[in-house]
Amino acid sequence: MTDRFFEDFTEGEEFISAAVTITESEIIQFRAAFDGRLSDACRGAGNGEDAGGGLRVSLPHLLAMSFRLFYDTGAIGAAGRASPGIDEIRYRKPVGAGDRVHVVARVLQLRPSASKPDRGTARLAFAMLDQDGKEVLTFTALQLLSRRP
Repeated sequence: MTDRFFEDFTEGEEFISAAVTITESEIIQFRAAFDGRLSDACRGAGNGEDAGGGLRVSLPHLLAMSFRLFYDTGAIGAAGRASPGIDEIRYRKPVGAGDRVHVVARVLQLRPSASKPDRGTARLAFAMLDQDGKEVLTFTALQLLSRRP
């Protein structure tokens, strides 16, 4: 996508990311680097895994993946300033090695800044879907965007 500004977005517009297949090694690497709990204690039901022993993706890992998948759509680009927050996070279905996921982000609301005329805010609804089209993660996020000079 080309560089877009606040004025180039429309309410209801959707952005669909590419799909990625999650590997066991990715899960292990993320846990080792960020969860700090890669041990035998996390290898059982109720500790991020199913009763069958399959390693599951943690919520922080899914959030990080969703941001990256959305970023890679090019929807925000140079106009993106920051995200002042996320809300309504729901981890709806376990995700594990071998699952293929993608993100759909929909513009819910656009609001020009009342105090800073060089920017506006987009409220986005995110849904991460698995290979069966089932929602595995949902949340809303605010995104600050530059306005056209």
